[in-house]
Amino acid sequence: MEAWIPPVTGVLTLVCALLFGIIAIKSKHRTLPRNSIVGIRLVSTLKSDEAWKAPHQKTWGIPALSSAIFLIGGLLLIFPEKTTEARYVLVTAVTYGCLIPLLAIQGTLANRAANQQLQHSNN
Repeated sequence: MEAWIPPVTGVLTLVCALLFGIIAIKSKHRTLPRNSIVGIRLVSTLKSDEAWKAPHQKTWGIPALSSAIFLIGGLLLIFPEKTTEARYVLVTAVTYGCLIPLLAIQGTLANRAANQQLQHSNN
C-alpha cells in the first residue's frame, strides 16, 4: 500500500467528522433548513418544515455519534508510520461500516417522528 493512502483517507474521514458534527448541531437546534443536499430525506420529512425539523431534533445524537466515530477513525489513519495495511483496512471498515446501522436506525426513528408531527399538525 502506498504511504500516502492512509493519511489522505484520514483527512477525508476528519472532514466527514466535521460535516456530521455540523449536521448534529444544526439538527439539535432546529436550524438545519429543508434542502436537497443534507438531512433525513424521507417522504414524511419533506412534507413540511415542522415534519423536517422535529425528526432531525429527535435524532441529532446519531450524527453526533457518527462524528465522534469518524473523528477517532480519522485520527487513527493520519499517522502513516503507525498504520499497517491490516490496521488501515480494519479502521476504515469499522469507521465507514458503522454508518449503515446508524443511518438505518436514524431513518426509522425520523420517519416515526415525522409521522407523529404530521398527525399532530392535522389534529
